[in-house]
Amino acid sequence: MDSVELLSFGEAEIIVENLNFSKMEKIGDREWKKQHEYLIRLNQQAQINAQSNTTEFVTELCANKKTMKIIIHELLSCELWRQRVIPIIIKTKQFNPISTLPFYNTLYNEAVIVNLLETILFSCDACEALDDYTIDLVEYCYRTISFLLSLSTELENFKLDELGQTPKQVHYRFIHTTLLEYGAKCISIVRYLSEAADRVTLDTHSRIIEKLNFPQLLVELIDNDCPWIKQG
Repeated sequence: MDSVELLSFGEAEIIVENLNFSKMEKIGDREWKKQHEYLIRLNQQAQINAQSNTTEFVTELCANKKTMKIIIHELLSCELWRQRVIPIIIKTKQFNPISTLPFYNTLYNEAVIVNLLETILFSCDACEALDDYTIDLVEYCYRTISFLLSLSTELENFKLDELGQTPKQVHYRFIHTTLLEYGAKCISIVRYLSEAADRVTLDTHSRIIEKLNFPQLLVELIDNDCPWIKQG
C-alpha cells in the first residue's frame, strides 16, 4: 500500500534551501517556530519514504555539507538549551505560561532532529556530507547515551501518571519518555557512521573506538538492561 507523500520533491527542496542557523536567544520565536515546522515535515517525509521504499529525496536533498552543518548546529543548540537554559527557566517563578506547548516544542525539536538524522544517515552520502561535523555528532551521541544510562535507577520510581503540566513537570516527563525514545536512536546513528568506512574521516573511527570507547559503553548498557527497555 503506497503512502501519501506529505511533501513533493520541489516542496522539500524549498524547505532545505530555507534552513538557517538559529541563535540561542531566538529559540521559541516566530522564525524559530517556522524552522521547527520545516524540520518536522522533513522528518515525516523521510520516514514515509524509508517505510514505503520510495525515492528517498529528503536524504538526497540533505546530503550536502551546508545542510548537514546546519542540522548538526541545530542539534547541538537544542542540547545546550536543554542542559543549560531549561534548568534556569523551570526555576524562575515568574515563568508561568498559560500553555506549556511552546515550552515543550523547544525540547521536542531535539527529538525531531535525531529522528531525521537516523533516517538520512542510512545513506553513506549523507554520512560523508557531515565532514568534520561527524565528530561533533559522535560526541553528542556518546553524551546522550551516557545520560540515559545514568537514568537507570531513577526510572524505577518514575510514575508518569502522577505528573502535572507545570514547566518543571513537562521537562521531567520529556527527559523520562521522549528523551529515552529518541536517545536510543543514537546507537543507530553511530552504527551508520561506523559502517560508512572511508566515507567519514579517520578521526571519526578513532573517536568511536579509542577516545570514547563506545564498545565499553554498549557493554554497560547491556549489563544494565538498557534503561529504555520496559520489563513486563
